[in-house]
Amino acid sequence: MDPHTVRTDSAGAQNVPAQARKRFELLQECRELILARLVSTVADALNKMSDDLTAEALKSKQDEHRQALLDAVMMVRENRAEIEARFRRCFGDVFERRLFAAKDTKDANAVAGKLRADELELVSDEVIQDKLTVDRLIGKARGQLDPDEVLGVRARLGALLDREWFEENRHPAAPEAIFEALKTALAELSPSPQVKAALLDAFEPYVSSNLNSIYASVNERLRSHQILPKIRPQVQNAASPRRAAAPGAPDVPATPAAGAAGAPGGGPAASRSAAGYTIHGGAPGAVAASGDAPPQPVADGAGAAAAGASDAAGGPAAGEALAPAAQLALLQQAIAQATSGKASGRAHAARMLSDPAMFGVADLPLSPVEPPLLAALTDLQQSGEIVAGEQASVHPEIVSKVREHGSALDQVTVEIVSVVFDYIYADRRIPDPIKQQLLRLQVAAVKAALLDRSFFARRQHPMRRMIDRISDLGADPDADVSPGSPLVTALAQLIDWILVEFDTDLGVFAEALERLESIARDEAERRAAHLAEIEREAALKEALAVAEEQARTELGQRMDKETPAFLREFLYRWWTIALARWKVGAGDDGSAWADGLRAAEYLIWSVAPKHGEDVSRLATILPRMIRALNLGVSSIEMPREERDRFFDELLQAHTREIEAAKKRGGTSQPVRSKPSVRLESDGSVRFVDRRGEGARSDEVPTLAAAELLLQSLRRGQRVELADAAGAAKVYKLAWISPARKLFVLTRYPEPPLTFASSEFASLLDSERARLIADESAMDRMIEALTRDPAPTAASQPIPAELA
Repeated sequence: MDPHTVRTDSAGAQNVPAQARKRFELLQECRELILARLVSTVADALNKMSDDLTAEALKSKQDEHRQALLDAVMMVRENRAEIEARFRRCFGDVFERRLFAAKDTKDANAVAGKLRADELELVSDEVIQDKLTVDRLIGKARGQLDPDEVLGVRARLGALLDREWFEENRHPAAPEAIFEALKTALAELSPSPQVKAALLDAFEPYVSSNLNSIYASVNERLRSHQILPKIRPQVQNAASPRRAAAPGAPDVPATPAAGAAGAPGGGPAASRSAAGYTIHGGAPGAVAASGDAPPQPVADGAGAAAAGASDAAGGPAAGEALAPAAQLALLQQAIAQATSGKASGRAHAARMLSDPAMFGVADLPLSPVEPPLLAALTDLQQSGEIVAGEQASVHPEIVSKVREHGSALDQVTVEIVSVVFDYIYADRRIPDPIKQQLLRLQVAAVKAALLDRSFFARRQHPMRRMIDRISDLGADPDADVSPGSPLVTALAQLIDWILVEFDTDLGVFAEALERLESIARDEAERRAAHLAEIEREAALKEALAVAEEQARTELGQRMDKETPAFLREFLYRWWTIALARWKVGAGDDGSAWADGLRAAEYLIWSVAPKHGEDVSRLATILPRMIRALNLGVSSIEMPREERDRFFDELLQAHTREIEAAKKRGGTSQPVRSKPSVRLESDGSVRFVDRRGEGARSDEVPTLAAAELLLQSLRRGQRVELADAAGAAKVYKLAWISPARKLFVLTRYPEPPLTFASSEFASLLDSERARLIADESAMDRMIEALTRDPAPTAASQPIPAELA
């Protein structure tokens, strides 16, 4: 008996939620549970990983390996929050992609492994080693898994989706998915291969030890909702259909898929895109028989849905979930209204086609695009008639071809794509040279949306990913997007290649995305030296800022209410700078810092109230003290007029104190109680720290409020900053100091802007600076499109956030 073959009790199977919306809600609940638990695991690993890696480095006898481990420690300490955030995003993408790809495993595998024999020779040793490392870690994690929990997740998630069970290595929470997300998240930070391997190795024990409990939580959650409450092994004929249509389920006319006219017996045929999305031409839930399909879990009666439809303009009532046939009826009515010119029909069709629940759960038997239309669009695509930047909306020739050869659904789809390009054209976050290249993809985007109707609903649709990645690259404030720049030229060449190669296989975009990532790496390398210099300068400023704060604290402890105002200003404003430079100076052993503090102590004592006998002692220390002060102010380029004014006031203060001391005479009369700085009989100065005695301290104001405001920021975020005239520009948060004292914003080709934490917090609090949300260009466009009451190219108002 195949250990991976399962069967569910029919009593339990009948309780699988038949309503598509309910299944989708459960699926989202499981996704959030898995994501939250995995992010918590990664966070826990990052908290402990530094100690783990350091201990391993101390034991390593290989210099190269030891250095890689120590570099990994530094990377974790400096990028902990960023690694966690990137993993969250990457795993969410992998999870979604695997959900949709699972419907057509063979096609998905074909796309993922699409390498010609002559290309295999070009794979670098680094890539091969990377794959071997990940495979080894996956094997270790899989060796600790409970087979029953794994089988439960595979079968129950499959039942939720009303599809076949997931293969062992292809379910959305498989070890392969987790390590793929970890590898991608780390690769985005560009570590060396050795450092990346060390980090992946360090993550493995935490992932392996937590996966069983994560799977158990998912299984328990789904069992509590009666999703396959009992699973037992049983062999099943691989060619038999997994589900039978429920009694009373509505008949849906079969729609032969493109290229499937020769299906034996006229049975259900499927048109599969390279992205793995399947559009069935038979009844909802029908599965084409396959002689080489593996045995599948049986869920008799599961997924059966009640028929029914509601008014297309208004949609289903609140809380009402619709079966696939009813959803199809609604969509057909909306399309009929749209083609008759009703704006409400167009809006409702757009909302339905943008709803992930429709494509994530139900197999809607949507009619495929007809070959004559695809051929006409391909001819137009390759003719070069669509010129970059010619216009925003879809070219009239495209609309003409669709009206001539397409269905009503095709026409509505193209109209919505037209609105997407309106948004691209209006989005001020995308520079004009990038917009021009995106607009060249009009025909390709129309074809991609026609070939795979989930274009508007799926973030992982290959064309959506292409538009998102190009937009993200172009909107990077550090990118040189001037006409003719290396980035714009490379993008133009890539789009030339897409327009020549793309016929009907969406797999072209998988290779295009790989080429796009190569372009992104080249662009990053061009900026690397400049960014490294920015980081070095920022690190020096950070060290100086920390040293200045420490100097202010030390000086504040030495002064009291008797210290003159002019001297307090000099010490806080200028002497802190001198002390900070001595502290962070190359090769400083701490003696310069100590000498600088001692000079400040002599200075504070020199202007304090004195007795007559102190006058001679003052005369003794003055030459040495003045030399030290001159040395300090020279090192910080103190303006000449301020320097002269300070020494004039110092001379006047000394004169006043000498005259006052002569009047006081001997030591019988106390001058002040418990001074922090006193002169010893041998002429040395002594500082007495009286903080524990309640003495006043003039420390620098705390930055706690600023730190609370800024603690969630991470490198790479984009910030919109208003200048003095109110004009806004977008910058990248290129560097955050380890102590979060300094924040560096960059924007090509302008010089970097450096802000202290308190200053940056003030900008954010006053809204002169604001964070730009990390969302994809297509997400913004689709959201704006579905909000609008009438998504048409002719009457489309551009939302304020895009205008």
